[in-house]
Amino acid sequence: MLAGSGLQHSEMPATDGPNVGLQLWLTLPAADKMRPPDYQEVSAESIPTATSPDGATRVRVLAGDAYGVTAAVITTSPILYLDVDMDADATATLPVPGDYAGFAYVLRGTGTFGVNGIAGEHGSCCLLADGETGALSITAGPQGLRFVLVAGTPVREPIYKHGPFVMNSREELLQAFKDYRNGLF
Repeated sequence: MLAGSGLQHSEMPATDGPNVGLQLWLTLPAADKMRPPDYQEVSAESIPTATSPDGATRVRVLAGDAYGVTAAVITTSPILYLDVDMDADATATLPVPGDYAGFAYVLRGTGTFGVNGIAGEHGSCCLLADGETGALSITAGPQGLRFVLVAGTPVREPIYKHGPFVMNSREELLQAFKDYRNGLF
């Protein structure tokens, strides 16, 4: 979903049973903030999956590409969003463009990330260090490893946020609240 100039929405679980979900908000560059909102419906079945050459790592490609497989989602800004599942003690290398910044968030298991071997376990957020881009090496622990890898081109603009709004100045933030109160989106 691209909120752009304003989009009111509601998110509900797909089932009555247990759900696991992540919500990721990315800011848009100031030049794109007021573009028309957009939404892409992508079913779980239509998310492409890539597999490492040795078969020990499976990657659901949510945005960007991995192992020659490109995501079905079209993004406004270049980003990488991968859901990675590795077998026990597997090793993998994932390409991360050189001008990206990002992180790995561990959903299950343990493993090490990058040339410095940063340890990650369930709930850990491992930031990619300067110079980690190009190729990120990962080693899964004895129970395997599942994580999301998220990276993109840094926006490098001021961020002002409050409630559901993310803008580039306090004035823009106040205007967003005024527009919302006046029913402009």
